[in-house]
Amino acid sequence: MQDPKKYENNKSGAEEAVRVFLPKLIQTMKWSERENVLDYGSGAGSAGFNFILPEVHNWDSKMYSVDVSIKMLEFAKKNYSHERITYGVGDILDNTFPFEDVKFDKIFAVHNDALGISQNFKTQRPIWIHYSHGQRLDIPWLDFPKGREQQDIRELFQSSGFHVVHLEFLRDRDYQFENINTFLEICAACNPCSNNIPVNLNQAFKEDLRKLLTGYAGIPTNSNASNFNTIIFGE
Repeated sequence: MQDPKKYENNKSGAEEAVRVFLPKLIQTMKWSERENVLDYGSGAGSAGFNFILPEVHNWDSKMYSVDVSIKMLEFAKKNYSHERITYGVGDILDNTFPFEDVKFDKIFAVHNDALGISQNFKTQRPIWIHYSHGQRLDIPWLDFPKGREQQDIRELFQSSGFHVVHLEFLRDRDYQFENINTFLEICAACNPCSNNIPVNLNQAFKEDLRKLLTGYAGIPTNSNASNFNTIIFGE
């Protein structure tokens, strides 16, 4: 995510997903004292601070919050600092991960649907790829055939070396955005292109983003409101 203030001010739908998903995930876990907990893809920091940190505190543990966005981490440090949280910038898939020497007992990775849509946006409109500066994100479950999501996500985890203890889908969550610009702002805040697009192209960028979103929702381009339907899963 690239614009923490914009995201935090417009995250109502995403926040509801976190409120539903994270507590259920936390309750399924076995907790012990003095653990190291990783919140990977921590973004602006509010989800980890409000939902994961209380459990970390209860078990006298430590929390490490990591994101690839420097802006997001700076915002999180300023607004969600805590003696039990250590923030770091980096990517777990390469040598920039800041806590390679830490053994983690639990890893949280809460994925943002708006980020998935904005990444798809780069593919739909190649003109904006130039402004991504090489940033990319693969989201395999966006390609799963309808009706096979649960089976395929389980197989994906297992093929990556995980033992799946519990997998639950919170199906067909509907989020009503009375002002479609709210969701557009979330998508813009998440998009890797946002910081690099020249000012004179901002309006064209937003118009293309609106076309993608309304097309995704199956509604007219000039719509003022939208229902956003998603499937949430927990492991």
